[in-house]
Amino acid sequence: NAALKLDASQQIWVKPLPGLPDPDGKGRVLRLISHLYGHPLANAAFQAKWVQVMEGFGFKVVDTQKTLFSYEKDGRRMLVATVVDDSIVAYSHSELFDEFCRYLEGQLPIVTSPLEHMCGLRVRRHGDVTLVDQEEYVEKKAKAYGCDGPVRVSTP
Repeated sequence: NAALKLDASQQIWVKPLPGLPDPDGKGRVLRLISHLYGHPLANAAFQAKWVQVMEGFGFKVVDTQKTLFSYEKDGRRMLVATVVDDSIVAYSHSELFDEFCRYLEGQLPIVTSPLEHMCGLRVRRHGDVTLVDQEEYVEKKAKAYGCDGPVRVSTP
């Protein structure tokens, strides 16, 4: 997770979790040196860094939440949509995407992969057709709540 690699810009102090040893019995507190995933400041810190990185490549921020970015130069175009720290990239030229990935690797720890899942959505491609559904997500949630098989109900 890229957010975990960002140094904390402010001093953040936390109490140790219950059960952690306190050898001196002094009730110590801990200072975070990097963001914890899920900490309220982690998302803001990552978003600020992400916007800086995107603008550094030449992207323009398209929306007020700073989650959609547009790039256009010499007829080459790219769009990036970001949710927390995951992004979907659409591009007109594969060389542009490769150049963008090389740039990102110099800025943040990234992992690239074909789009298969995003925000609980499954994405499948069959030729020129792209299918998007939530079947796997719904099945996983149903199983988590004990609804993983047929439920028989008698009706009058």
